[in-house]
Amino acid sequence: FSTLKHDSFDDGYFPTRGIRLALDGRYVFKGYSIDLDPELYHEIEDNPTTEGGKVPRYGSVAFSFEGAFSLGENFTILPSVRLGWNSADYHLMNPKHAATVGGFLANRYTERQLPFFGKVSGYWHTPPAFGVGQVDLRFRFVRKNYFTARAGFFTGTYDWKNLILSPDYAFGLEYGRQTLVGPLKFALQWCNATGVTAYASIGFDF
Repeated sequence: FSTLKHDSFDDGYFPTRGIRLALDGRYVFKGYSIDLDPELYHEIEDNPTTEGGKVPRYGSVAFSFEGAFSLGENFTILPSVRLGWNSADYHLMNPKHAATVGGFLANRYTERQLPFFGKVSGYWHTPPAFGVGQVDLRFRFVRKNYFTARAGFFTGTYDWKNLILSPDYAFGLEYGRQTLVGPLKFALQWCNATGVTAYASIGFDF
């Protein structure tokens, strides 16, 4: 495996300038997963298994870009793009390597969790080819208060040629404030796949 990261954000929670890049690739040529071993893991209907739980060879690559660009002292544009590809379906991969999507934080519940605010209740496995895009428009007022309008989409497919077809898309609003115990956030969003949902959090990410 190999990982390359670059982070020049001026703030980890409410950045006003900088970029964040990440490129991760891995190739698995020999492995074992209890999820594929019919003798140790209760087989779920239609779930594939392999002899002795052997993991077939597979490759995986993921790329992410996040940016913060300010217009004046109080207005910031925050675009982000995440793309990835796996050579095998997630059923035949080590679960730690399989990509998932959902929530506001990257890598919160799994090593390759893609944040998508349109799906906040849990996370879902992605098809082999996947992408997430988002644009936040954030306005700061009264020093430590922030109002954000955002739009984003998620798409996944078994064929790269169909990656931009029939995505899940979402729109949302958020109020945030810097506090002594970490950021305070209240968000309300609508997604064509999940309808209207709400999200609230306080504290530092760890």
